[in-house]
Amino acid sequence: MSVMRTLYVGCALRGAPAEFVASVEALKRELEQYFEVLHFVGLSPTASAREIYKTDIDHATKADLMLAIADQPSTGLGMEIAKRTELGKPTIIAYHQTKKISAMVLGIKQPFDNVEIIPYESHEEVLEYMKDLLPRSHVSFRH
Repeated sequence: MSVMRTLYVGCALRGAPAEFVASVEALKRELEQYFEVLHFVGLSPTASAREIYKTDIDHATKADLMLAIADQPSTGLGMEIAKRTELGKPTIIAYHQTKKISAMVLGIKQPFDNVEIIPYESHEEVLEYMKDLLPRSHVSFRH
């Protein structure tokens, strides 16, 4: 019996368009077929700033994999990506090919071989990419 790997999906929440957040939530539901998806609490109207920070950093640090959807600007997502890369944990940064993302995020690939950056056209492409990772017992992006 194989154990499902944990996956944390991070993205902008505050200030992001509602349709973007809804599309990420839909992608997370699809990913639950293949991974144990850890959920952020940032959308909860009762979550304190401290609870959001603690939960999200905890999930970002402990998950086997992280998928960062970088279509919208987010200081919090940047913090999560930085934490993971410094810990050497596999991180996939995905962004819609029509979006511009921070040069700092694009530049993270060179010093850290635990990061893969993928442009995409649809969340279906992201789902297929993530499913392709499943047969691997350990994810490494070293080329």
